[in-house]
Amino acid sequence: MPRICEAQVSFHLAEERPLAVRLVALRLTEKQRQDAQKRKRKKASQRGKKSKPTAETLYLAGWLIVVTTLPASRWSAQEVLSLYRARWHIEFFFKRFKQLLDVHQVTCVHQERVQAGILVHLLARERLRRKKEFICSCSRQCGYLV
Repeated sequence: MPRICEAQVSFHLAEERPLAVRLVALRLTEKQRQDAQKRKRKKASQRGKKSKPTAETLYLAGWLIVVTTLPASRWSAQEVLSLYRARWHIEFFFKRFKQLLDVHQVTCVHQERVQAGILVHLLARERLRRKKEFICSCSRQCGYLV
């Protein structure tokens, strides 16, 4: 069975014309599938003692499924999955950025001010990191464990 497969499907939204999309699916490795199914079971058990994931849910947990409108003539299934992976890395970067700098809401509305605010936060974070490294190195030189 191939690890990557794709299909063309159409969605009919109300009275709009059908929306043609492409499903690109990656079958996860056995380890990834088991880990994903374990997470599904744990999440279901947190909802209640009698709650169990369906067989369909457990099966689908073994797949990464991406829905796209990118044409197959220009974007291979592998390229679509690579784009999705890159997008996920960008999302993760911003999540970590917001957590580490405790920036959960940007109050600026002008692009220049937002950029300046982000730069100030990055500089402050770097200064704190360097200060911590300095304190740790001094502590080690003096025989303290940090």
